[in-house]
Amino acid sequence: MLTSIFFHESRFNTYAESVDGALGLGQLMPITMYMICKEFNKNCTDSSAYDYKFNIRATAWYLDFLYTYPKNSKGDIERTVAFYNGGGRQAYRWGMYRRHLNGIPLDSLETHYMNILSNETKEYVHNVIQSDSLFNKIIKNELPING
Repeated sequence: MLTSIFFHESRFNTYAESVDGALGLGQLMPITMYMICKEFNKNCTDSSAYDYKFNIRATAWYLDFLYTYPKNSKGDIERTVAFYNGGGRQAYRWGMYRRHLNGIPLDSLETHYMNILSNETKEYVHNVIQSDSLFNKIIKNELPING
């Protein structure tokens, strides 16, 4: 999953910067980096995000935090990826979207919020999950060989 996140966030560019202020391989926002640095008991600056070893560790920790903390993603990898991409609101909307796709009726307010799930987050989740599957096949040497 980390490989897929790094690919879609920065194309593996250690020095990547977004217009929103996200930095490094995992495109972590400065406030997220601050939270992670406090968790690691490490003094960090914005340039810490460019330290690829730290960024890998920080991104892995943050994904695990999003995945395992019940109020965030509730152990749902797709919701975790939605949260990583768009924050808590998008993760909540993703949960409604998934319920809708599974045939669970939504009330009118849930339908409204589900409908404002950003297309960017929908595409991001789809692409990250698809890439993760491909990267796993590469790692396991399970790609089909043609001719």
